[in-house]
Amino acid sequence: MFEKLSKAQPIGRMGTPDEVAAAALFLCSDEASFITGSAYPVDGGTLDHSLAPSRTHSHETHSLWSPRSEKPGLLLADGRRIDAADFGSDYDEKFFGGDGLARLAAWAAQNAAGAPTVDPGVRLGPCIARPSKIICIGLNYADHAKESGAEIPKEPILFFKATSSITGPNDPLIIPRHSRKTDWEVELAFVIGRKAAYVTEDDAMNHVAGYVLHNDYSEREWQLERGGQWVKGKSCDSFAPLGPFLVTPDEIADADNLKLWLKVNGQVRQNSTTAQMIFKVPQLVSYISQFMTLLPGDVISTGTPPGVGLGLKPPVYLQPGDIVELGVEALANRARSRSLPREKALGNVRGREGACSSHPSSRARDTRGRRRRGVPAVPKLVPRYFPKRDDRAYLLL
Repeated sequence: MFEKLSKAQPIGRMGTPDEVAAAALFLCSDEASFITGSAYPVDGGTLDHSLAPSRTHSHETHSLWSPRSEKPGLLLADGRRIDAADFGSDYDEKFFGGDGLARLAAWAAQNAAGAPTVDPGVRLGPCIARPSKIICIGLNYADHAKESGAEIPKEPILFFKATSSITGPNDPLIIPRHSRKTDWEVELAFVIGRKAAYVTEDDAMNHVAGYVLHNDYSEREWQLERGGQWVKGKSCDSFAPLGPFLVTPDEIADADNLKLWLKVNGQVRQNSTTAQMIFKVPQLVSYISQFMTLLPGDVISTGTPPGVGLGLKPPVYLQPGDIVELGVEALANRARSRSLPREKALGNVRGREGACSSHPSSRARDTRGRRRRGVPAVPKLVPRYFPKRDDRAYLLL
């Protein structure tokens, strides 16, 4: 088999059979269980799917569309989704920090008409490239603090979420191994557009690139009952779906009065408005920048309203097969994900032609909100999507 494999690899990049075997054995071992669920390329080469050795239970080799192959796109005013790869930049720190939104708008004005159209069935990745950090605000809705049995905070409660938890808006939620209390949290998040350090509230909005829908999935036992900081219960794989779109501030009439909602299996669990937030967006930008430098592309998630599973009587948590739908007004967003146990998720990651096929409704169902009159058109950012031609093999553990 190695002889067949090596023919499909770039010369000198495969290593010896012993090296490949040792790496594979380690990645499949309990010692490497902390990276379970991550995707590791077989040295970036190509591999015929028929050559992949199959294994049983949760450790199997599948073809996965690499996040590094996602491409930037745009949603235009006429509803078309276009491939913006020719713009020449992903939506990352360099993009946001280099006046990328203005450059993208100028590029779209000249090139959108002739750009390739993206099929609606193509899987949507997260709407930005992996940022330097995700900063979340805890207990930022008074009613949520009350249902959680916590005091209303006098200052913003900050915690981090691992950037490896970022996933596409409609990708399946992978319930972690041994999890018993996986919960939901619909949140309005925003993306930093300019480097921010010691900024004032008056200047804060000049550092905001746009808004995005975020489901701050949480494992409550690990967050609250296992000691230490909340990050343990917030950072599991697939716990930070972002998107489907990043919406620029000119499209939002009032970010302090947006409806946000979440349903589980069709039942409304969260239904509130950002008017109930204790600390508003300008306050959060200014406050956080007193303690750390915010880099372009960083994500700040503003907290969740009441209605989480933890606060129900008795508490209710997500189970395999549950369907979660959520949205935020004016973001024209509606994301939908199905909960899967880790073992099943590993067997369903590869979708047809780059679309996620782990559940029948893995596509974004979206409508475009109305644009305010007199505001210049700035294209929305469509998440980077998996191209259909990517044929690389990945080892899932």
